[in-house]
Amino acid sequence: MRRYLFFVIFSIVILSGMSVYQNGKFNDGKLHLVFCSVGQGDAIFIKTPTGSKILIDGGPDDSVLNCLSRHMYFFDRKIDAVIMTHPHADHLTGLISVVRRYNLMFYDIENLKTGGVESKILQDNLAIKNLSANSLKKGDRLSNQSNFSLSILWPSEEYVKKGLNFSSPEATDLDSNGLALVQMVVFGNFKVLLTSDTDYLTEEEVGKETGFVDILQVPHHGSKTGISQKFLEEVGPKIAIISVGRNNKYGHPAKETLDLLKKNNVKVLRTDINGDIEIISDGKTWNVVN
Repeated sequence: MRRYLFFVIFSIVILSGMSVYQNGKFNDGKLHLVFCSVGQGDAIFIKTPTGSKILIDGGPDDSVLNCLSRHMYFFDRKIDAVIMTHPHADHLTGLISVVRRYNLMFYDIENLKTGGVESKILQDNLAIKNLSANSLKKGDRLSNQSNFSLSILWPSEEYVKKGLNFSSPEATDLDSNGLALVQMVVFGNFKVLLTSDTDYLTEEEVGKETGFVDILQVPHHGSKTGISQKFLEEVGPKIAIISVGRNNKYGHPAKETLDLLKKNNVKVLRTDINGDIEIISDGKTWNVVN
């Protein structure tokens, strides 16, 4: 009996300690933005200053669940918004596991149906939970609280309508990558540009209206078609982050991209080298934790 009582008390103490620790860690009134290490793919977790949780893409497998467990309460099963930037397997496959495990709202750009097998499985799992995809386009703002906002910069409604019907005579020359969501995260004076798998053509539309940012997600895992000198001059990032898998078959990040970033004195962090990359900001200052 005494041993059982000791075990119960010990368990309560441990759980209470974990709760206090996690409360201090996760509810500090700051913005936490995590580029998850999920291999060759994208998954970005955001905890807003008021504690809302946003996941952008899910990577190529269920590795995203490990990232979420590292950056959320161990008992928390709610994500306020899940955003899929475009229906390619290295961005959406992990979302299948996320939909199964968490309660959430789901967002994309109306193109979930244009994906492959993984896209169909994701649709089926959304249906099981009676969820549907809420569409996003340029001009939408997903959150605006405590001096924090997440805004959609691309694609415009015009491009979405033309681009998703690839067989139409009015279709654009943009593929699913070119139509991927581009998002701006702002908290006070701190700005992050999230570019997914977009390329030069998208840069021409986005760069001229973005202004300088602190953090740039390098488009398309550091592909050589991702960024240009003009784009870097327009956004002027202090740090560039590349979500990429070790020894991937695509040769990402490309030497040309790394050379261009070095030429512009932009510090580079990579998930294949640095693991999870977490940026914490109070709206005035920010620092990198990895």
